[in-house]
Amino acid sequence: MFKKIEINYIDNNYYILKANLKKMDSILNNLAGLDINESINTDSINKKKDKLIPNGETTKHEEKKKKKKIKKKNKNKSKENVTQTIAFKPMHEVYVDYLVQWLQENKIGKNELKRLSIARELFWKCCDAGITEQDLLFIKNKLTESEFVFLPGNLWQQIDSFFGSNKITNFMKHISELTPTGLNTSPNACCGKFELLYRLLRKNSFQPNKGDISDNGIIIELKGQQVRISSIDLIGTKYKSITDKIFNGKIKGNIVKSGKLKGKTVFEVEKKPHFLHYQNQFKCRTPEECHQMMSQLLFELNINGNINELAKKIMNNSNDYQQEIYQRILLNDWFEKYKARMSFDKLMIFGDGTNVKIIENTEQLSTCRITSDYFRIAQTANLGWYIQ
Repeated sequence: MFKKIEINYIDNNYYILKANLKKMDSILNNLAGLDINESINTDSINKKKDKLIPNGETTKHEEKKKKKKIKKKNKNKSKENVTQTIAFKPMHEVYVDYLVQWLQENKIGKNELKRLSIARELFWKCCDAGITEQDLLFIKNKLTESEFVFLPGNLWQQIDSFFGSNKITNFMKHISELTPTGLNTSPNACCGKFELLYRLLRKNSFQPNKGDISDNGIIIELKGQQVRISSIDLIGTKYKSITDKIFNGKIKGNIVKSGKLKGKTVFEVEKKPHFLHYQNQFKCRTPEECHQMMSQLLFELNINGNINELAKKIMNNSNDYQQEIYQRILLNDWFEKYKARMSFDKLMIFGDGTNVKIIENTEQLSTCRITSDYFRIAQTANLGWYIQ
């Protein structure tokens, strides 16, 4: 009984499986038929299109297709070029990188941030002067091949003959005006004009602990325009008390017209506007008295040298007051003391660059003229002379 039921169950499963296999075969045949039909249809459509286009025009049709493909390729290439240029650095960054390298080679700027700050200021001067990458490369190569030497006289003519380019000379003029904060050694020790220009043109120069420039073992102090040579210790109020003590009761002083001392009598014997007044006042005294007053004045002002001989130059035997000699004696003394304190060997006065002065001693200092005074006798500021 059980065997018969088991056989019937197996027979039924066999027939079900056989039916399912037939269904799968029919589905596969249908799918295969669809692919064949689609390929036949597409081929027949293409054949119909070919039949519609005459033989002469088929080649033209193919040429048009080729041209379209070429245009697409060119468009794709142009897109690739655009993406490539976008990936490159902006032009100003290329300039700045080049300038940073130049500064680094000349050891200008104590760190990367300071060099970057200086380079960015230089970049705008490149723009102002129309300087290209090729110009910068030419400048660097020229300075590597031969040495530029600063001489007295017209600096711009010297630069023009060295580089042989008006454009580069103009660029150097722009640089001379820069006072980059990246060269400041402290908040109170700011970089002056012409300092960066000097460092760029003289590769082996550097910033010493004291002074502006060290070049081949020589310490150089740089000055631009409005140069003032000041006393290292003599202030205005002290000068007033000294002159009051020496001249009061012996000659008549001048009356101050403005400022803190307005209406008061003082003895500003150094000022040009009062020259005739004091020349007449000294004439009222004997040569010996005038000589004595001047000797005492120079002594109180702590002027170095032979006081008696210097006083004779200021007041001659005819009792003529030589104001310019008095001014020059003060200037020479203050220059020598300033030079000793600052420990420099040379003072370079650039002015506007057309008449550079290189001063090592008082004899060379005589090539500069005194333009005005800085005598603030109501203040505690150090006295000084402006020279040009």
